[in-house]
Amino acid sequence: RMPRNEVARFILKDLDKAISMLRPSYPANQRLTKLAAQLLKSRVALYEGTFELHHRGSGRVPGDANWPGKDKEWNAGKTFNQQAEVEFFLTEAKNAAKVVADAVELTPNSHKMNPDLPNFSGWNPYYEMFASRSLAGYSEILLWRQYNKERGIVHLVSHQLISGTNSGWTRGLVESFLMKDGKPYYAKTGSYTDATLEDVKKDRDERLSLFLFDEKTPRFYDTEKREVRAYEFPNMIDKPEVRDVTGYAQRKYYNYDPAMRAGSEMNDVSGVPILRASEAYLNYIEASYELTKTLDADARKYWDALRKRAGITGSIDETIAATDMSKEANVNRASYDWGAFSAGQPVDKTLYSIRRERRCEFAGEGMRNEDLVRWCAMDQVKNYQIEGVNIWTKMYTYPYFIERDKNGNFVKEGGQYKSRIVADGSSKSNLSARSLGVYHRPYQIISKENNNVMYDGYTFYLAHYLAPVTIQTMELCSPTGKVDASYFYQNINWPTSADKPYALK
Repeated sequence: RMPRNEVARFILKDLDKAISMLRPSYPANQRLTKLAAQLLKSRVALYEGTFELHHRGSGRVPGDANWPGKDKEWNAGKTFNQQAEVEFFLTEAKNAAKVVADAVELTPNSHKMNPDLPNFSGWNPYYEMFASRSLAGYSEILLWRQYNKERGIVHLVSHQLISGTNSGWTRGLVESFLMKDGKPYYAKTGSYTDATLEDVKKDRDERLSLFLFDEKTPRFYDTEKREVRAYEFPNMIDKPEVRDVTGYAQRKYYNYDPAMRAGSEMNDVSGVPILRASEAYLNYIEASYELTKTLDADARKYWDALRKRAGITGSIDETIAATDMSKEANVNRASYDWGAFSAGQPVDKTLYSIRRERRCEFAGEGMRNEDLVRWCAMDQVKNYQIEGVNIWTKMYTYPYFIERDKNGNFVKEGGQYKSRIVADGSSKSNLSARSLGVYHRPYQIISKENNNVMYDGYTFYLAHYLAPVTIQTMELCSPTGKVDASYFYQNINWPTSADKPYALK
């Protein structure tokens, strides 16, 4: 098992070879190209550079005093210049990202927030880049996956998003989106409220407005009544498999084409982005800043392009100036952003603003976990409570929460409408209690006394920055069959015997 920096260098060398041999382009962007490989190179290099930077001294980086590979015979005589390795990878990330960012413009945002149903296409290229049958016409898409009903290559995403997915955006994510003037929500306390979903999206970054459902967002076009049905409210207390857990329901990837959500069968053939050029913009900004602690002209150009597409009017400097790290990195604030930390310490406000931009651009796209890992951003996560919508100020009164009879009429009890909400902590509860605060807490719906092992929230174990090596793998890679002689040593804080199956720290 070779040191991780050597493995990463080998991967970059392979990618350089691929870049030299791949075609500049393919019809419809459905094959790997030079630019796709450059983007992947920037991703790999940024991951390794920032991982080695922020995990230094933890035992996870070659050259650390407690690095598990330091005493292995095949590493004897090696020296590790950790800072030089970080600079090498960040420079590689920056250079590869610039090639892509200079060559590819972002898909434009028409700034139209909803389609004019029954017309479901042609209203906003930025939204439709995530919700169209074909992504061939979007230059920002460097690689995408096509689906085909006739060949049985289908998915169920649009149906799941509109009916509930047993998931949801968190309060922390929603609050990370800036106001349209470029300031964080807390800098606009006089005008910001989250009493309704519509309120949450008012005067905000258009990525929030586009990709999150609210009460008035079009749900679909009712062909029988010839009218647009509004979203109204997420399925917060429905059965688990179709529940919107937090109340913040994602609209990104929802295709308004009715053929994509016909019934509960797999009918969706919307294309799925795999690589898009906006990542190169963000990779350059981050790598450049981590190298020099300044924003160069290219970083500002790329960042301005992302912000302009999101409808943000304020300048980068105004955003950074208005960012208050005493709030962003306050672990006692329920919705604080884990990305405000590295190795348990708050980062500077410029770096945090870069990370926040990345979080908002990639919301719902599966990038977040890898970012948090490479940033070493979870040391401080202790009993963290996931929160969702502000349910107990107004939303709990919505018709969705009122009991109906078999004819669909509202049920009254004692002169009052009968609520479907149960929030007493019992095994029958479907919302967290008002006494816990106005924000819904999915992991505190059921009390600890009723065997809810998740009641205290998330606590991160440091071992999980790396995956464990199985005992069997270590035995198979040992000349003696014994773990202590294995060429494939265990990652730090993971056990080396089967009688200790859990993370040690």
